[in-house]
Parts: sequence; structure tokens; C-alpha cells
Amino acid sequence: MSAKDVNQRKADRLTHEAGLTLFSVPRSPKELPVTALIRNAHGVAEWKLFLND
Repeated sequence: MSAKDVNQRKADRLTHEAGLTLFSVPRSPKELPVTALIRNAHGVAEWKLFLND
């Protein structure tokens, strides 16, 4: 997310062309399997076979 005034100052240029610097080096996001987000919040017994709680 960026401030509106920074986006306007950068315009159609690359970061270094606009005289701006990044706070950190960009990196790819870490992979997270969708199954890591599944939780058995209601304690359904049949789900325990499929989930690592």
C-alpha cells in the first residue's frame, strides 16, 4: 500500500527513475498450503482424521 502523493510523484517511472528507494528488497511470498488454514473450530469428530490439530 502506498500514499497517494507518492504514487503521483512516481507517475509512470521506475522507482529509481523517480528518485525513490524501497524500504526492503522485494521477495516472493512463502507458499502456504490451503489446508494449513482449515481448522476444526466446532470439534467435528469425523474431521479429525483429515486435520492436524
